[in-house]
Amino acid sequence: MAASGWGRGCDILIFYSPDAEEWCQYLQDLFVSCRQVRSQKMQTYRLGPDASFSAEDLLVFRNARCMLVLLSAGLVECFCRPGLLPMLQRAFHPPRRVVRLLCGVQSRDENFQAFFPEWEHWQELTCDDEPETYLAAVRKAISEDSGCDSVTDTEPEDERVLPLSKQTNRPPEIPSGNLMVVQPDRIRCGAETTVYVIVRCKLDEKVATAAEFSPEDSPSIRVEGTLENEYTVSVKAPETLDKLLTESLKNNIPASGLHLFGINQLEEEDMMTNQRDEELPTLLHFAAKYGLKNLTALLLTCPGALQAYSVANKHGNYPNTIAEKHGFRDLRQFIDEYVETVDMLKSHIKEELMQGEEADDVYESMAHLSTDLLMKCSLNPGCDEELYESMAAFAPEATEDLYTY
Repeated sequence: MAASGWGRGCDILIFYSPDAEEWCQYLQDLFVSCRQVRSQKMQTYRLGPDASFSAEDLLVFRNARCMLVLLSAGLVECFCRPGLLPMLQRAFHPPRRVVRLLCGVQSRDENFQAFFPEWEHWQELTCDDEPETYLAAVRKAISEDSGCDSVTDTEPEDERVLPLSKQTNRPPEIPSGNLMVVQPDRIRCGAETTVYVIVRCKLDEKVATAAEFSPEDSPSIRVEGTLENEYTVSVKAPETLDKLLTESLKNNIPASGLHLFGINQLEEEDMMTNQRDEELPTLLHFAAKYGLKNLTALLLTCPGALQAYSVANKHGNYPNTIAEKHGFRDLRQFIDEYVETVDMLKSHIKEELMQGEEADDVYESMAHLSTDLLMKCSLNPGCDEELYESMAAFAPEATEDLYTY
């Protein structure tokens, strides 16, 4: 157990495991920036792999007015520990004060109702929700626990908090000694994120603003910013890692192609289940987990990509399900559409071969079309019409079958 600001009672208790450390820090920064919430006493509780609860711990849990549970993979593993589960069930009661934030975990992936009978009565948040949604959920839990309609009933109307990016008149509080604050200070790879830079001095709206991102061992990237108010600039964080890895791989692939996935070895092992005792058995699984869209698109053009796609990790998940499990639904959609398209093209190739067309010509056309489709659709999941039109040009006589697949 690791606790911060530990005491007899608190208004907001953030309950998390080590793999959600960054989210815990972000939420603390968010709550401190909000006038309606910063007055509430806040504590954190980190549940380590060897954690155990004392009677004093349980008393603090029960006295918290809002239990904010950061539901990550590490915390879910703790639910399976018989010694901890009964204590957690007591800690997360009554349900009206419990808020869960899904951090890389999907509610439908596990039967959480079996662990917590009152699961459906918890408030649920996701990583894609806006900061205002997080604040509203916490305020609701606190107000319901106290029996009040709102934690701001006694505040004048003009004191109600606005989203951090929209506040005017005065700058948000900045720790002494710092000239600016960046929120969030860390972002998820693969997820488009708006970063807010808050400064002490007023900004001139007539002067163009920009932020420079300086990744280690790679060129700096300058991004134009938007002036939200006199003290705040927002910028879209670039997906630097995705672009860097994609360009590096693309520039180093030899003309003969690159066998990245060790497919020959997979075939030699001849494993019936095609499952590996690893979380990320191939580079394709890695790209899917971290939402690297461009890298995934490039990998799918490499020899052996579809065989790698058919390999399950130690949890029985494939690249497409891994992407969705970690919150990248658009990437899963793209992978699914690509694989379906290739399956249809394979069927057409077999028909052409049976009709006597030269095999080399068919496979060469297939390779070019596959690459063209990826370049066209890699950053535009859901572009079914373009997929079908391109395939129709390749196989005019099969057009009707394509649209009814």
